[in-house]
Amino acid sequence: MTLLHPPTGSVVRATPSKLSQVFWDGCARGVLLYQRCASCTAAIFDPADRCRRCLATNLEWAESAGAGSIATWSTVWRPVIPSYDVPYVVAVVDVDEGYQIVTNIVGCDHTEVRSGLRVEVTFHTDEDRFALPYFRLQAST
Repeated sequence: MTLLHPPTGSVVRATPSKLSQVFWDGCARGVLLYQRCASCTAAIFDPADRCRRCLATNLEWAESAGAGSIATWSTVWRPVIPSYDVPYVVAVVDVDEGYQIVTNIVGCDHTEVRSGLRVEVTFHTDEDRFALPYFRLQAST
């Protein structure tokens, strides 16, 4: 069994913008942040300047518990760049607060990943000291 893990070395990553800097600062502290519309209560991710449901501009940052379930996933066998060891699993996670995030699944074998499995956020800091959110299977209780 080969455990999925974050890429080694440099990774393809976003450049924080004025709008997304709060999110990336949260990742650096090990906190998953999202936005909530103060008008209609919709959960918003990725960072936006207005609500995608009602178009209001009064969005507030909130801390996510970082738990959810795998909506869909794909095992990748051809890496985007050489520092990505294969296989790796890209997934869309339905986060409990009501938004989705595209992420990688780590800490398990690729054959264990299934839609509907419960997952939790974990953060990995790359060699450039940039923290990225990944998800791992939740421990059974």
